[in-house]
Amino acid sequence: MKASLADELKPNETVIRKTTVYYKMEAGLSGNFPYIRGELAQTNERLLFVSEQPPLTIEVPLNGITRIAENKEFFAIIKTLRTFVIWQERLDREVFTARGEEALHERLIAFFEEVKKACPALESKTK
Repeated sequence: MKASLADELKPNETVIRKTTVYYKMEAGLSGNFPYIRGELAQTNERLLFVSEQPPLTIEVPLNGITRIAENKEFFAIIKTLRTFVIWQERLDREVFTARGEEALHERLIAFFEEVKKACPALESKTK
């Protein structure tokens, strides 16, 4: 069954903004870190990543986000990718990237600046 953003929304949940993004999966036994293309949405309650191929849904409650930062991660022997890392209360982290697509990266910068404004834990740190 394919995952869709509309299917993952709760009854009173609304999408505030969304964008295309690549999600960095954690390494499996092979040690590979696949990047999965999908939609990342900010709702009134959470960040929601949905991919149709492979079917994947990741959710991060806005009130559980403790930090959002732009980072660089190694992609190949001599190449790095600019990524956005979202830390959660349990020290979990989710990594999203534009995989070198400059226009998409610019949209992600704007997207995450707005997300930061909606996160209660981040808001209290800036005051």
